Amino acid sequence: MKVQSVLQDYTRIMNQLENGTITSAEAVRLGTPSEVVASIQSAKFDSALADYKKVVDKCRSREP
Repeated sequence: MKVQSVLQDYTRIMNQLENGTITSAEAVRLGTPSEVVASIQSAKFDSALADYKKVVDKCRSREP
């Protein structure tokens, strides 16, 4: 959910840049926090997925 919200914010900022309502410097300043949050959340998801896959593999190895 957080990644979706951050992506919406980032898209809004990039649209403002494309429309000329903000400068590239403003886009960088406004967009950087979104990129940081998205990166952190993405890493958390990747870690949780890796943990889940380990559990699945362990359960499968116990099947007859």
